[in-house]
Amino acid sequence: MKPDDFEERVRRQPLRELPPQWRREILSSAIHATPRARASAVTNLRAQLSALLWPCPQAWAGLAVIWLGLLVVNFAVTDKTETVAKRKIPAATQMMVLREQQQILTELIEPHQSPAMDRPKRLDARPRSQARQQFLMA
Repeated sequence: MKPDDFEERVRRQPLRELPPQWRREILSSAIHATPRARASAVTNLRAQLSALLWPCPQAWAGLAVIWLGLLVVNFAVTDKTETVAKRKIPAATQMMVLREQQQILTELIEPHQSPAMDRPKRLDARPRSQARQQFLMA
């Protein structure tokens, strides 16, 4: 018998109704058989994480290893920088550095003077009205 013939035979048979008592028995046994699992936040989070990580768990594990390596390197480097920062610099050296920084700061703050600004003013830098008065008085 071919699978197609079997399907045709099943389609031709009329469907019988279940007795109502059987239906009640089946549904009650199914309800009692299922465990009462409350969806807590932890199980919900676990389900979401497994759905997220399922496509390629090896890649996620590799990323986790890389992050752990970065954290280890970060902690190793910070220990060395603390010892460098604790070294004392002599006061004279600090003062020289401070003076250099102040000099650089003043150079940056002061406006740049162009050669035109360095030229001395003309002797006749008065307003023209005063020049006329002197001419008329003479």
